[in-house]
Amino acid sequence: MVYGTQKYPLPKSYKDEILSLVSYDPIAILLKAKASNDLKKEKNNSSIQGETYYNLSFTKNNVNIRISINSKTGLLFQAEIETYLPYENFFSPFGNFTTTVKYSLYHYHQKGIRYPYQWDIYRLGNKWRSITCDSVSFLKTVDNEIFKAEKDIQQRPPVIQQKGNFEYLKNEFDNVYTLLGPWFVQLVINQNDILIIEAPISSSYSYSIVDYLKETYPDKTIKGVVIASDAYPHIGGVREYVANGIPIVTHPNNKSLLEKIINATYTSHPDKLSKNPKAPIYNFVTDKMNFGKNVTIYPINGSAGSKMLMVHSKKDNWLYTADLIQKTQEGFFMPQYLTEVKDAVNKNKLEVSRVFGMHLQPVFWSEVQEYLKNIKN
Repeated sequence: MVYGTQKYPLPKSYKDEILSLVSYDPIAILLKAKASNDLKKEKNNSSIQGETYYNLSFTKNNVNIRISINSKTGLLFQAEIETYLPYENFFSPFGNFTTTVKYSLYHYHQKGIRYPYQWDIYRLGNKWRSITCDSVSFLKTVDNEIFKAEKDIQQRPPVIQQKGNFEYLKNEFDNVYTLLGPWFVQLVINQNDILIIEAPISSSYSYSIVDYLKETYPDKTIKGVVIASDAYPHIGGVREYVANGIPIVTHPNNKSLLEKIINATYTSHPDKLSKNPKAPIYNFVTDKMNFGKNVTIYPINGSAGSKMLMVHSKKDNWLYTADLIQKTQEGFFMPQYLTEVKDAVNKNKLEVSRVFGMHLQPVFWSEVQEYLKNIKN
């Protein structure tokens, strides 16, 4: 793949998504239904917006598919497709889930073909993307080469198998270590206990962290894992902590999203929680929460940070700012985010020397303040 002037190996997740979009084609769906050996009509019809739909289900290539056909027109209304994306960072944490494609805006073509020009695609019950066709051509023959991905594919394990590389564990402050990677994990090591900040990527990634801490600090207790933000890759490893009975420290607004991952179906790649289910232990931060004598966790409660937390050490004056402070070549990303951190710091009357975050190694807080001052002026 080419990005600007640079060439990179094509991520396998990109290839899989492109092929998924091709598979959502309504003609492809109906041909799969026709070729399946287990196509069956469900006993009960569906009623949607006053219209009645026949429901049929079948399996093709080990994928369960359910389609709804308008009882009056005979046109395909929607397809519900079992989905599993082990190489994709944003959706792999949800295990096996359903993608729903709704078809509309049918156009009439030669030879009586009716084809939908609008596809609305939903994942996890939320609108994911919409596709609108400008024009459609029906070709007699198609060169199969156009469906072949380039051979230069990234050689990486699927997200569900990734583990932390502890060669990249960096001692940032007196008792704080950062595990560098696509999404950082912070380890606060106290005399008797440990606080983990962030649970990104996957169950396997979190397993490697828990395993490392138990081996390195056998006499210390993991008191909790802080879920400081709500982006899907940031919370993809939460299930492993639930399975180990480790409390989840987070903003109350994150509960419904976390529950979707915790209660997800992991039949294609079972993890510890799917084999031995446990209820999560939540510690919600609404005002502030202390960890030991020196570390306090606060809600940010901004516009972008409405579900985010920050973690402060009054001993060393460091501040973990989740996803809100990131460096760019010009300075910092999204000044609005910086102001939300500044407002939270001022509200809680915190002394801050350096800040760090999910994608940020420590920088001086004064550098952030100076950047905001220059924008204001």
